[in-house]
Amino acid sequence: MAEVDVEEDVKVQKGSLGYIKDIDGALSALFPSSSLALGSQACLKRHQNLEREESRAPRALVKIDEFQGWPQLLDPHLAKFVSRVRSALVQFVQHPKQVRNNAESNNSFSYLHAACKILYSLCKVRGYKVIVQLLSQEHDHELLEPILYALKIWTVSLDANDDPAWSDVFGWEERYILLLWLSQLMLAPHDLASIASLEFAYSPKDLETPMVLPEELPDIVRNLLMLSDTYISVSGKERESATLLLTRLVLRPDMQRLGLDKIVIDWARVIIINCISGDRETDYTLVGILSFFAGFAKRADDRTLTWAMQPILDCIQGLIMNFENPQADPTTKSAMVKKLSIKTYRTLAEKALRMKTVASDDLVNEAFDHFYSLLSDADTTVRLVASKAIGVITKSFDTQNKLYLLNSFIWEDFDSSFQWRPFMESLSSYQDLNTLERGLLETAQYADNTTWWHGTIMTIGHMVYQRSIPISWLHSSVIMLSAALRYNRVTPLGAASGSNVRDAACYGLWALSRKYSTKELYSVQDGGVIITPGSLVMIIATQLVQAACFDLVGNIRRGASAALQEFIGRHSDAVDSGIDLVQIVTYDAVASDKKATMQVALRVSRISFEPYWRTIVEGLLGWRGIQSHDENVRLRAAQSLGFVSVNTYAQTEETLFLLNGLLALIPEKEDAKRHGILNAVACVVKTRHQRTLDCENPDSSKDIKDILSEPSFQVAYVTGNPHAPDVWNSTASYTSPIPIKRLFYHAICNVIEAFCDATCCDMTIWTNHCRRPDDSEFDGFLDLANRAMGHSDPQVQAAATQAGRALLTLLPEESRGRILDRWITEIQKVKPEQRTSVRLAGFVQGLGAVFALFKHDQSAGNGLSWQDRIVQTLVDLTSNAHQTEIKCVALRSIRTGPLGTDVFQMSIFEAMVDCLNDYTNDSRLGDVGSEVRMEAISTATFALRTVHALRTKANRALRNMLIYRVCSLATESLDKVRFRAATCLQEIWNKLDLSNIASCPDVQGIIDTKTDEYFTTFLRISSSCPEGREILRGYVTSAGGTAAESLIATTRAALSNHIGDSYDKFSRVIHTLKNLIGPEASDRVRVPAMEVLGFVYDQNYDMAHRRNDFPNAVDANDPFSHSFLHSLFADTTAFHYRSTDARKLEAALCVYTALLSARDNAVRKAVLNKLCNMLGSLPVARIRNQIADILYMELSEEEGEGILGVNWGMSAKDQGMRKAVEGLRGTLGLHM
Repeated sequence: MAEVDVEEDVKVQKGSLGYIKDIDGALSALFPSSSLALGSQACLKRHQNLEREESRAPRALVKIDEFQGWPQLLDPHLAKFVSRVRSALVQFVQHPKQVRNNAESNNSFSYLHAACKILYSLCKVRGYKVIVQLLSQEHDHELLEPILYALKIWTVSLDANDDPAWSDVFGWEERYILLLWLSQLMLAPHDLASIASLEFAYSPKDLETPMVLPEELPDIVRNLLMLSDTYISVSGKERESATLLLTRLVLRPDMQRLGLDKIVIDWARVIIINCISGDRETDYTLVGILSFFAGFAKRADDRTLTWAMQPILDCIQGLIMNFENPQADPTTKSAMVKKLSIKTYRTLAEKALRMKTVASDDLVNEAFDHFYSLLSDADTTVRLVASKAIGVITKSFDTQNKLYLLNSFIWEDFDSSFQWRPFMESLSSYQDLNTLERGLLETAQYADNTTWWHGTIMTIGHMVYQRSIPISWLHSSVIMLSAALRYNRVTPLGAASGSNVRDAACYGLWALSRKYSTKELYSVQDGGVIITPGSLVMIIATQLVQAACFDLVGNIRRGASAALQEFIGRHSDAVDSGIDLVQIVTYDAVASDKKATMQVALRVSRISFEPYWRTIVEGLLGWRGIQSHDENVRLRAAQSLGFVSVNTYAQTEETLFLLNGLLALIPEKEDAKRHGILNAVACVVKTRHQRTLDCENPDSSKDIKDILSEPSFQVAYVTGNPHAPDVWNSTASYTSPIPIKRLFYHAICNVIEAFCDATCCDMTIWTNHCRRPDDSEFDGFLDLANRAMGHSDPQVQAAATQAGRALLTLLPEESRGRILDRWITEIQKVKPEQRTSVRLAGFVQGLGAVFALFKHDQSAGNGLSWQDRIVQTLVDLTSNAHQTEIKCVALRSIRTGPLGTDVFQMSIFEAMVDCLNDYTNDSRLGDVGSEVRMEAISTATFALRTVHALRTKANRALRNMLIYRVCSLATESLDKVRFRAATCLQEIWNKLDLSNIASCPDVQGIIDTKTDEYFTTFLRISSSCPEGREILRGYVTSAGGTAAESLIATTRAALSNHIGDSYDKFSRVIHTLKNLIGPEASDRVRVPAMEVLGFVYDQNYDMAHRRNDFPNAVDANDPFSHSFLHSLFADTTAFHYRSTDARKLEAALCVYTALLSARDNAVRKAVLNKLCNMLGSLPVARIRNQIADILYMELSEEEGEGILGVNWGMSAKDQGMRKAVEGLRGTLGLHM
């Protein structure tokens, strides 16, 4: 189960009432309570809205499927739901011919299909046995023949009609539901001969069956047999309902009197014999017959089985012998065949034991041998059925036989595949590595036969559930179940197996809690294998706590939680602090692996030191924790161990000693386990040190330094080599040019950071056994950190950065500059075009991490301080000469370094502004500059929120420039940039002094960045501030250009609503847009600005007519004045001068179209002349056709005659094109 914050089934549980209401509403609309006769006016009126009605069925199906995790929530409403669908279904069954005649219109069949699909969904969620009982009513036997007749009519139609659409309107759901309904009607007490009527006649074809039937058999029975024979061999769900129909039919008393059961059994035997010999009709024939045998053996009474048992048994034994035949047909050895054979064999053996027949003992022994041989089958379904069969039949054994089977079969094989090692007795008893090696490593070495483990543990679980396990053998059962709860196999490629074994163990322990009393569990004696100070119940409880908190599979965590809840509920007095435990390890709390490891485990460890703290630590130290094959699991477990182990000094000390000893026992090639252990050490040291710093009254006599002063810790942790004699000399092996593995880099850097931060500048702990290191010896660790910084993995880079920072903390101030200069030189010696994130990201992060270690006046030479050099280097890395990844890393370093220490320089501001305007495009990746813009948004927001210099009046202009630029990005076309900018603005909006922006709206309530309200907010901001042009610079990219159509529609609608009837807003927007199309702007802004400008003019020309001075406006700034329109025309002409770019030409046409609608004749004539020139010169045929369309729509009917009948897509150099253009000029009165 994937990690999720809110589990789907929890959502269903909480929202079930709403789902029920939706289902009820959909069913009420589809199938109203009032009956509508087919063909009536009311029914036809409903069918006119069929398209709307049909959409309700899928919605109902989706809501029903949501209840698969909580089917019982449907129980109070099932009767009402089924009743609604049943009434419609009865109507269709009673009018089959009319349904067929209406098939061409797909009306009646659509409702029939919807009804059957809904019933099938209910069967799938709640089980067919529950639904079919609600489907049947008191006098339903009268529907037997109508259902048969409807199946005949519709089935014949399906076969006779060549149209493939028939298979869609009459699908398998209809056949499944109607056959299931027929099987329920077979329980009617009336004789079938008395139910038959003369109203329904059967043709000879309806009565054809492969069986030799008696003459006195009613035709209705023959028809039922024909249907069963037809559908018992199909691959769909109809086979299940047809099998049930045939079983109930032959077991009816009136049919048994006619000998139908014997006839059908003989017929089935012949089919199985033919299938074994290789002669079969379809692949599913054998499956259908075996399903019939299984149902027959289960439902038949003892009198019937006295004669039927042996024929069925012969068939099953013949198939079993065929399983071992390598030459046999694979169909006869499929998982489904094995499953049905086991079910039939189990039922026969169980009934033979109850009947106490002469051969019952031999039958049971043969059955047990067969079931046990299939416990290792490759198919999970076979193992599940075989294990359940053993559990059921052993229930009837006496104690002596049970012990014989358990010891001779299960325990013998289990013991041979399992090498015992004692479980963890007590963590506090591990005083040396030999004791630790005995108890802390894996409790057992398991065999590789995962399938055998799964089958055997499931068998133990079923035997426990049936109380087939004697009290004297419970101890061995718990041993097996506990071992299975820890079972895990990992292949060399990292693939894990064994989750099904652990799941089976959870089931077995859950069954143990239900079927055995507390007194019985207390009476179990320890066999010397499990060493524990508590009872058997406490052993089980602690094992389940570990599985619930740390298992890698969500279903197993929940299964262990459910078993634990059952244990505490039924044996509450035997579990320490059971009430507290059951409230913490809940079914929902352990659904998320992160929550289970980080929160649930921590709360459990605080219940008591013994046994729960030890249980949690043991789980974190094992394969589910820091020794897991999954790196994310190891890191999460290490972090959890850090929180768990710092409650007291004794816990921290004990945990570190355990980790120290465990590190010594890890084989040399187990890099993953060593990685987890070292990270655990780092987390424990970090957390304990932080706890000491946060504590108001720390215990001065006990500190993390007291533990770290032990030489064994220094050697084992800092070097990763527990046998190194000198912690500093051992670094020589790690400074060679041979690359060290990524896991080692990551772990060692984390340990170095933790140790250095914990010791700070107190170097007294390095005395005694280890001499104090000098600068040259520190270089060994610094060299390790430097090489890790150049690693390609981001996690290693981040860890190396912090390790380098921590190491510099231990150096005196005068020595730190030497290391920093080395990092800067490492960056500068690489050419800008070769600077990649893989090579330099770690060093760039390091500059930001160590910025605070240098004083602002600490000189680095050349008149610069070390802080100035860091800022200069970081700012240089944000220039356009560098790659996108490096720019992002440099911005993050600026944020953590200079800005994080409230250092602000003008060069940093300029770098942020440049990055906010980074629109670098890659031919393969597209807008790669968007990553830089998003990082710059975060950096600018951080600066606005924390840097004191930007909050002063002297720097208000700088602050406002950043705000306006972020607002512009909050309206641009790229969704992720727009969302990031809006999120950042919401964080800082109320913290900013916006007094200089009149009536500025609040953006904190805006969440959706694709709505009219969102864009209207920023239009209001642009109208209220003097830098509105900057905001519209981003807005136009959403309202035109290559933005999504839905976004264009939304932004343009917001712009129209914003302008409304206000001439001042219209004029302000027009002037801003005109400024955006100037030559100094980039085409990225000019093209969409042109399109938006044309749109705004087109939408607001009526505003000009309401002007009193129109058309004699003399103000040059008036958007409708001659001077303004002529200036706009000149700018547009210059915009696409000698350009063949289709996007630029189309944008220019938007403005030309708007200018044609102006009442200024001079401008209009100039535009027409320009368009004619473009018609005669542009090589782009698509643009010429658009120009022709524009001219035809804008000109009068007489002027437009010169446009019609001309192929404007011909070449511009064609003689015909020239004549057409000259003619058009003449018509318009234009001259060359």
